[in-house]
Amino acid sequence: MSYYSRPLLMVMLTTLLGCAPAIKEGAPMIKTVKMPDHLIHTNAAVKANQDDWPMDEWWKIFKNQQLNKLIQSALKDSPTVAEASSRLSIAQAGLMQTAAVQFPRIDSEAKATNLHYSRNGDHGTYNGQTNTVATFNPLVVNYHPDFFGKDKEIIDSASASVEIAHAKLNESAIRLRQSVIKTYFSLKIADEIILTQLQVLELAKDIEKVKICAYQSGIQPTAYTFLPNLYVSETKVSLATVKQKKSALLYALANLLGNGPDSTVALTPEMLVIPEQLPIPKTINLDAIAKRPDIQAALWNIHYATHVEKAAQLDFYPNINLSALLGLNSIGISNLFKSGSVNYAVGPVLSLPIFDHGALQGKFAASAAAYDAAVFVYNQTILNAAKEVATNLANLDHTKNILEEQSSVLQQRIELANSATAEYNSGLSDKIPDLEAKIIQKNAYIELLQARLQWLYAITDMATALDGKFQEAVNDAKN
Repeated sequence: MSYYSRPLLMVMLTTLLGCAPAIKEGAPMIKTVKMPDHLIHTNAAVKANQDDWPMDEWWKIFKNQQLNKLIQSALKDSPTVAEASSRLSIAQAGLMQTAAVQFPRIDSEAKATNLHYSRNGDHGTYNGQTNTVATFNPLVVNYHPDFFGKDKEIIDSASASVEIAHAKLNESAIRLRQSVIKTYFSLKIADEIILTQLQVLELAKDIEKVKICAYQSGIQPTAYTFLPNLYVSETKVSLATVKQKKSALLYALANLLGNGPDSTVALTPEMLVIPEQLPIPKTINLDAIAKRPDIQAALWNIHYATHVEKAAQLDFYPNINLSALLGLNSIGISNLFKSGSVNYAVGPVLSLPIFDHGALQGKFAASAAAYDAAVFVYNQTILNAAKEVATNLANLDHTKNILEEQSSVLQQRIELANSATAEYNSGLSDKIPDLEAKIIQKNAYIELLQARLQWLYAITDMATALDGKFQEAVNDAKN
């Protein structure tokens, strides 16, 4: 470099570095979230003393071995989780590829070319001749020193992409687990409702027989038999409806397990354990819900956007590469390995972004806007999560109250049915009031079963809303 060119280069570098835009403060992130106190501290449906949340395998509060096995099977065989796992592998491979830029690239090359030199060229004695030009370079080194930190920002953005994929895998597994739990409970309750509906149908048929007998004996008119006939038909419709729902649930569970509809799941006779309360954190704030995978993914997306914006800023800086070559070069293959064929080169390569300032400015502006968009997505995700948690806390309280009231209703119906049976046995009333009281009792039990299902749903939804722990269940299942 000449004496006059050095100052010129310094002026150009200073000018270019001065043209790099500054990174401005972007959109503000939500810093605090808090639940209304009454949703936690006066909620009889929860036990607000759980310090370590998410709990390890919280679903084991249901104490159901078949459910545990179904969850494990679903995580192992579900295509949805498998796809999310593959996307994580893709992101990890991309990080490996991106991180390779930190190290020198070492190549080897060999080439032989049959070349005709121009008669009017500057090749001396070779003008107008055809020769084989041989090149053998066993060592070709290229290295990009990260003077300004752009490579680091790109690597960090790839690392953030891995974390985003990992969070989405967690979310996929957690949502799958939620669906398996709720579908399993629905099947168990449907079985119990079917058994109860069959009992109601038999009681309805008994009423029908008694009234037909009364009609045939001339005690009652024809219209006396219409109502029991209608009730038997309505009961059959209700029974068919529940059976239809059970079939759909069986196919849904097979799908969640990664199986076709020809694969059936035989339910074990395990009794459902109905928890009295759900353990939750003492305080539900941003720290408590920030472990959710959707929030983690949104947060890592902000990190990704931050690194992309910094990399876009560093595009305004000069790009410097170092290269070196050691090998052999000759005209004629026979001369290739002679001492005079040694060929080497070493030196820096500098590129300056002089005439593409507009394109770089547009790229930087887009990355700054992408950062703001990522923050807005994060803020909305926080608000959605807080709304979901609050809704589920309130739902827990209401469904527990409904369950308790329905239990009280059933107890009263049992007492009324017992009273009707005693009156019939003592001859104070006929058979029909006794049968009708038993049907009302059975229907109250069916309503209690539905209330239990809603309570189990509420527990599952609330625990899922706070769940951020996946525990690498997919990897464990594969192993």
